[in-house]
Amino acid sequence: PGFTETDFQKAAGGTVESVSFPRRLWSQPENVALAAIRAVDQDKAVCIPGAVNKAIAIAFKLLPSNLGRWVVRS
Repeated sequence: PGFTETDFQKAAGGTVESVSFPRRLWSQPENVALAAIRAVDQDKAVCIPGAVNKAIAIAFKLLPSNLGRWVVRS
């Protein structure tokens, strides 16, 4: 679910702090879960919680695929 503060980074061998994305822009798990529940209630197949995640999703749709892959690998 985009940049969400969970233990995923720790379990994957990193930390939230090691990701070069401002921590204040990360979503809280409770907010992501509530957005997902609302989406299910509204029969939505896709749920992108939070303005930052929506902006990132739009940016990746606009980027050429090669550039998007390069950004993800960096």
